[in-house]
Amino acid sequence: DMLIADGLLSGSGTITAPFLTVAKGVVAPGGGDRVGKLTVNGDVILTSGATLLVDVQRGSADQLSVNGALSLSTTATDGASIVFNKVTDKAAPRFGDKSVIATTTDGVIGKFHLGNVNPAGSRSPSRCG
Repeated sequence: DMLIADGLLSGSGTITAPFLTVAKGVVAPGGGDRVGKLTVNGDVILTSGATLLVDVQRGSADQLSVNGALSLSTTATDGASIVFNKVTDKAAPRFGDKSVIATTTDGVIGKFHLGNVNPAGSRSPSRCG
């Protein structure tokens, strides 16, 4: 098992653990300000204190690929947060563009509680949804 109690898990590649639990940290597939894919061979639990940071650019976005279940919350009022960050030196997504940001083999439990958009060059995210 892997536990991220407070910190950052960032980068592309594969992690193998029966459970990856992020209690009060950030998961950033691909690394900072670039699009990439992080694969986890095992279940992923993002608690209400966790954040999924997704870098986006025209035509692509970070992806969290889970070979297991992805658990986001236990009730309608809690759940992990999600923040979208536009990659600084790439074109912005256009209105209506769609990207897959997470895949699982065993489904998703719950939903994200908060969503934010962090425009390129902005130091503070704007809330969405």
